[in-house]
Amino acid sequence: MTRMASRAALLLLLLLPARAAAGTTLLWLPPADHSIGQALEALEKDPRLKLTLALESQPAEPELSRLKALLAEGRVELALRVPEAPPLFLLYYPNDPASAWAGKRGEFRNNPYFFALRLLDARERLPLYGEHPPRGLASSPGGMAEGAQPALRSVGLSWAASGAPASTDTPRIVSRDGVAAVSFDLLYSTVAGAPGYRATAACAVSPCFFVLDGVLDADAGRDHAAALDYWLAVAAPGMTVSELLASTVPASAGDTMRHGVPVPLSLPPWSEDYTLWAGSPRQSGAVSALAGLRDTMSLHMNERPGDRALRSVMQAYFATGAGRELSGLDSPDEEARREAEISFQTRAADVYRLMNTSLPRWIFAPLEKLSTEQEIPKAFTSRLDGRRLELENGHARPSLPEPAPSLPGGLDPLKALKLRSLHISWNDEEVTFAFAAGAGPELGLAGGVRLELYIDVNKRQRAGRTSLLGAVSPRLYPEDAWEYALSVRGGEAELFTLGSLRPAASLKAAPGAAGALSVKVPRRLLAGAPERWGYAAFLFFGDDAAAAPVDALCAENSGGYVHAARHGK
Repeated sequence: MTRMASRAALLLLLLLPARAAAGTTLLWLPPADHSIGQALEALEKDPRLKLTLALESQPAEPELSRLKALLAEGRVELALRVPEAPPLFLLYYPNDPASAWAGKRGEFRNNPYFFALRLLDARERLPLYGEHPPRGLASSPGGMAEGAQPALRSVGLSWAASGAPASTDTPRIVSRDGVAAVSFDLLYSTVAGAPGYRATAACAVSPCFFVLDGVLDADAGRDHAAALDYWLAVAAPGMTVSELLASTVPASAGDTMRHGVPVPLSLPPWSEDYTLWAGSPRQSGAVSALAGLRDTMSLHMNERPGDRALRSVMQAYFATGAGRELSGLDSPDEEARREAEISFQTRAADVYRLMNTSLPRWIFAPLEKLSTEQEIPKAFTSRLDGRRLELENGHARPSLPEPAPSLPGGLDPLKALKLRSLHISWNDEEVTFAFAAGAGPELGLAGGVRLELYIDVNKRQRAGRTSLLGAVSPRLYPEDAWEYALSVRGGEAELFTLGSLRPAASLKAAPGAAGALSVKVPRRLLAGAPERWGYAAFLFFGDDAAAAPVDALCAENSGGYVHAARHGK
């Protein structure tokens, strides 16, 4: 920006009529290589201004000392920003309705565990956070997904900056489980009536949440410095995001409700959708490749808990899939597209090499040829027919101990220790749980096999138990915590309830054809609607009660945490 333009912006600030700015807040994401001195100067000159700042990295002196002074005065608050602008909710919550992009089809798997790891890594990046903790999540291009609340709370965040909802029926601020998803209007133009411009006349009576995204501006070649000067003057933000949010939605308000039902904590990015990062076949292939990479990493981490080398693996992964890298895969320039693809594949290959794992085929082939269905098979499939629910496990191999056990009768452990399916049927008197392994003796399961089934009846956080009956790992996610558990070994079964780790009932297990077993539970012990419940079933082998399961039937099993399988999800 020229000196003349800067003086003009300052003059505009001084000549604006005084007005109440209590209804206005400005969230600023500076470009990665941008000095914050411009904004600091504006705040130092006008004590009425406040700003919420999401930093890519720690500022250098003397800007750092100036920033700390404004933080101490409460004039600036910090928001958490993930370095290199990966589109978080596209990568980790692609199945959320608000995670939309052109050409999106089919079902996708969310990954709350890696989302939490990403936030923890970002939280540790800036020493400034130790003295001034971030209050919310503001990482370009914004967004929020149902189920992300626990991860945000784990790093002390109470809000997430998002875009406007697609439907006018959805509130612009949605609160759930102590976290608020807040809709922001994206500003980038200084021309009234143009895209990226918002009138501010109503902000004195109706709260205005504005965001300036230097990441998107840099990618689009827009004059971010001019927009920053202009909107600090015109919007005159008088509150931080947390202050305006507190004055708009009292802490006692609780969950946002519609017709007596909590509104899902799901809002799109302020870029409207994720087409910029996933709209082309090449980009879609990259998103699928990252999901496959995370699956491989999860297996690697489960096999090496506490291994110090895992940190290098995680840091290499965090360097893969940056926002600019993903958007570059759809550059109008073919050479630039190819460079972005090579960069992506090279970074991903580094992660595989650090794990001493063979490289997948897509490392050497065009990303657009990568098929989601081929590379990332479904964890399970479900079918509901009247009062019968069938859950069929995916094709992942069981995690056999080393060396692989020798089973009686020459049974193949890869088949006999594979939990193939769980079928649930019910009537007014009882609920029947029928388990099937991939192989077995003439009747029942292979010797040494123990089954455990965990049932979540309400999908409410903190309303159940997350730890298993004996095994140290894995644990269930809080929203899938169990109210009932069934332990089966040989011809005996025990039913457990949330209130006690002593069996509530002892039952009989009936062996079926090779690899099959069923347990009938009286309805008086297990009331409700089985088709709506969440199920996580585990197959254990051996006498060690604390050992990890060999196989699982669930929606997700990664990083030591499990999501329950649910019909229609």
